[in-house]
Amino acid sequence: SAGLITLIVNLVLLFFVLMGFLDGLRKGLKKQALWLAFFTGAIVLAFIFTPLITNGIIDISFNIDGQNQSLRDMIVNMITQQEIVGGLYQEGSSFAGIVDNFPVMVANLVVFVLALYVFLFLMWIAYLIVAAIVFRKKKSLNGKVYTIKEGQAVELIDKKPKKYRLWGALIGIIPGFILCFFTFLPVSGLVGIYTDASNAQVVYAEDSETAVQKLLNEYIPEEYRAYIDAYNGTIINVVGGAIGFDDFCFNGLASMNVNGSKIVLRNEIVTFAEVYDSVEFLTTLDFENMTWTELNFTRLNKAVDLIFESELFRSLSAEVIPYALDYIETSDVLDGTEYKSQILELTNALKVGFGDKVEAEVLKTDFKSILSVFETMCESGIMDELTQETIDLNVVLDTLVADNSKNLNDILNNFFQSNVVKSLLVGAINIGLDAFEDTLPQGTNLDRVD
Repeated sequence: SAGLITLIVNLVLLFFVLMGFLDGLRKGLKKQALWLAFFTGAIVLAFIFTPLITNGIIDISFNIDGQNQSLRDMIVNMITQQEIVGGLYQEGSSFAGIVDNFPVMVANLVVFVLALYVFLFLMWIAYLIVAAIVFRKKKSLNGKVYTIKEGQAVELIDKKPKKYRLWGALIGIIPGFILCFFTFLPVSGLVGIYTDASNAQVVYAEDSETAVQKLLNEYIPEEYRAYIDAYNGTIINVVGGAIGFDDFCFNGLASMNVNGSKIVLRNEIVTFAEVYDSVEFLTTLDFENMTWTELNFTRLNKAVDLIFESELFRSLSAEVIPYALDYIETSDVLDGTEYKSQILELTNALKVGFGDKVEAEVLKTDFKSILSVFETMCESGIMDELTQETIDLNVVLDTLVADNSKNLNDILNNFFQSNVVKSLLVGAINIGLDAFEDTLPQGTNLDRVD
């Protein structure tokens, strides 16, 4: 049952803490403080070396069907099977970095726990050597206990445990708790992602539950959800989450740095869960019979903001859009289409407008500007009129010029803030000039717009 999960995890925590307590009681304050320093060193070393170890593991080659392939190669080949994706992998450094580092980011969690126990064993050996040097060993002869002072053996009369052993025991609880926390870190992290994705959504007054909650409830059996809730109630998870230890450690391991951008697995999943929560209502709309004035632009604007908060999207957008435009221009995807020359003209206009690299903030401005144009058209009733079987242009024009042409000004102002629109407008003008030039006497050439 779910309650058994809570009980088992809490008992495991109790075991780790009790072992730490007894170990500290045996060592005493000074030795336990020394061991705490070595324990901390093991954690630091595990964090430093985990990515290196993980990379080494996934780059180990195996003979598969007579061909030597590493796990990384298999993942890359699987992702880049499609021509356009393979080309982006070859051309785009950010995309290639994400594909190469994704398996490392996921595997880091398990590798870290294993590496931690290895480094703890090595640090324990180092601790024994240092402790033997720093704390000179007491010697026993005929039931009497001696210590070495100034090169002479001196009998210890008081052999009772010192009060410092209790302080050592209390300090020993710390590494016991921390070791238990790191042992459960992969589980805590995955449960945390599930919890954050299902609960930390954009809250809208009209919803009784988030869209992601509905989706998870539909596809994850209630029994498994009960197990997750039970784990969330364990002491190790509650304490680790309350002090932020869980987020700090998990996010430090399950992340990657790509061309100056730090992509954190948990943040990306939660962000796109919030995006889904913001736009899911679109799947319930009847676009043929809906009233456009009721479209929820608060959610749509929030979705755009969330998308551009994603480091993953920001990293990819800088390369994907230029590559897609190049692909349209150089591949045979447009062969045989009626308007190939016009599409290529517009594609070239976009390439000139964007340049070699698409800046995320520029792209966000474009999205927001176009969305604002659409919002004005919907809220003013223009879209409702344009979707009628019979369009009354007088109604459209009256709406545009109402209130001192407020709607028209809003549409034009937002329209021309968009870099995409301005680039397409240049392309459209050049297409028009081409068409007009064809009607002129042969040899007449018109200058094109840059």
